[in-house]
Amino acid sequence: MTSVSANAPRVSVVIPVFNARACLETGVRSVLAQTLGDLEIILVDDASTDDSLSIARGLAGEDPRLRVIALPRNGGPSVARNRGLSEARGEWIAILDADDRFEPTRLETLTRFAAEQGCDMVADDLAIYDRGCDAVVGTAYPELREPLLLSLAELLRHDLSPDRTPYGWLKPVWRREFLTRRQLAYAEEQRYAEDFDLLFRCLLEGARFQLVPEAGYVYTPRHGPVSRKASDMSQTQPDFGAALGANRALLVTYRARLTPAEAALLEQRIASFEGRAAYGEFLRLLRRKSPSALVRAARHPSVLRQGFRALARRWKR
Repeated sequence: MTSVSANAPRVSVVIPVFNARACLETGVRSVLAQTLGDLEIILVDDASTDDSLSIARGLAGEDPRLRVIALPRNGGPSVARNRGLSEARGEWIAILDADDRFEPTRLETLTRFAAEQGCDMVADDLAIYDRGCDAVVGTAYPELREPLLLSLAELLRHDLSPDRTPYGWLKPVWRREFLTRRQLAYAEEQRYAEDFDLLFRCLLEGARFQLVPEAGYVYTPRHGPVSRKASDMSQTQPDFGAALGANRALLVTYRARLTPAEAALLEQRIASFEGRAAYGEFLRLLRRKSPSALVRAARHPSVLRQGFRALARRWKR
């Protein structure tokens, strides 16, 4: 990552882009409309096959704070984000997914809070935008009512509850110097759950990470929680098998640095992903009307529990 210069912006906003023609301009303009104007925007096009790159270049022609990087081949979100991180010059770095947007005061609020509290990272609640009904329909973390200093144990513990939005959805703003000093970046082989992986490693490296209850990041999930309609903008494809492998790798790599309680929580998380991966495979086999679906359910009792919970949620709706 480049070093800070005298004329470096306060915040670098990295926007990875892949086939985002329907939403890219909205996201970019939400950054340009920030009350904190001392910023740069780094648009990293991950070899889009639509006209996202030309849209990005057109926006860059309107404002010198925008830079566009075109990757020669598609590498996935982690590759695109890391390229943006390597180009960032700001004191702080924020990631904005192309199908999301910022509320106008987000960067000013978070960087001021982080500076006052001596944070290496800071994140806020997420406003959940339902594309199907074109409205914000709630927040991701309604239980977050006051600032919270997040520990590695709490990161792991929180996500074990099936009724809570995972902290892996958080969109931190990082102090760039912390990422540089600790040589931290996204795991480029990961295309799913890569956010959690980096959060885990940041906390393991001693990051002071606080959450604030304001919802300044407008997040678009794959399916609207109210409309039940799939978003035509989200590029995320769940892959619990990949997440399972990534979490197993974290345990193998860092077990010696974890406390017994942290290791136990990570093992519980791995068991949870084993169940989710098995349930996903069960549904795939069931759609194919394969007799192997029953074998899968028999081998993993959690498959039936997840099926009953899914039916209960559908009944409630």
